[in-house]
Amino acid sequence: MARLARNYRTTYFLRLFIITASLFILSLFITTGSFSCSSFENREVGHRIPRTSSDPEHEVLANAGNSIEKHKETDGAMKIAIITFTTRENSYMHLSSKNKQEYARRHNYTLLIDFSWLSSSEGGDPRGVMWHKFVMIERIINEGKHDWIWWLDFDTLFTNMKLPVETVIKEFTGDQEGVDFLLTADCFPLNAGSMLVRSHPRAIEFLNHVRRYHDHQREAFPDRLISEQDCIREILLPDTAPAEAEPLPDSKRFATIAKWIPQKKINAFPEDIPCWDKEQKGWESGDLVVHFAGAFAHVKEEAAKGDEVGWLMRKYKDKTIW
Repeated sequence: MARLARNYRTTYFLRLFIITASLFILSLFITTGSFSCSSFENREVGHRIPRTSSDPEHEVLANAGNSIEKHKETDGAMKIAIITFTTRENSYMHLSSKNKQEYARRHNYTLLIDFSWLSSSEGGDPRGVMWHKFVMIERIINEGKHDWIWWLDFDTLFTNMKLPVETVIKEFTGDQEGVDFLLTADCFPLNAGSMLVRSHPRAIEFLNHVRRYHDHQREAFPDRLISEQDCIREILLPDTAPAEAEPLPDSKRFATIAKWIPQKKINAFPEDIPCWDKEQKGWESGDLVVHFAGAFAHVKEEAAKGDEVGWLMRKYKDKTIW
């Protein structure tokens, strides 16, 4: 009996220890908030990345699908959201992300990097990968927390950390309330890899019109491949549309919604990629951002290795003005 009593006490205390330890571990898990959610709809639910700023009100939130840089609001300042996405791992993922994070932090902007794009078979936009930018833009507008949205392709690098983009916005919009898009050309009439969009329902109306235009063209000409960039260009610059294109009857109402600005202002191409707008000026030190669009066609030696953009990123990161 004495032996049974001792065994019972031993088992009792062992169970008590296991339960206590489990509760302690669970409390740590809850306190640190270490959980993740990959849904874009719930993108602000995620784990905290350690702070790299002394500002106690600054934090970075991230999850399996997104990385969001959030900052305290500054009275009177223009509220800007910088958004981008990438669909695959590459050699410059960290470099590009960190560069954008530093710029957003410097100027108190919101940064959203989406890693969770879905293919059409997974429920994404059947029109193609780049149409996902419309979803991201619409989400920011519907939140109603920003004045302007800056869409940037992921193959871009900020090269002047001192220059806030609102100086560009104010320079080219002034008091023109109806100008909702600031766009640039390259050696073609439009490069949609860097676009400034006013956070206003009019912009959503235009994006929906672009979708309808695409679907209309595909229905009329099933073999015609047409990108979101093509659709924007053909609506706003109808003279650039091919002869067979069928315009929508209400496209003219968007004739003044956009303004073209010099490429160097928000979309400079380097000398390695000499596809420049009519000013024929490539990236120079002091320019706000450099874009490596079409690098595969110009940096062919590195393209053969599959790392042309990464090579250019590493080349230009040391040219950044801090």
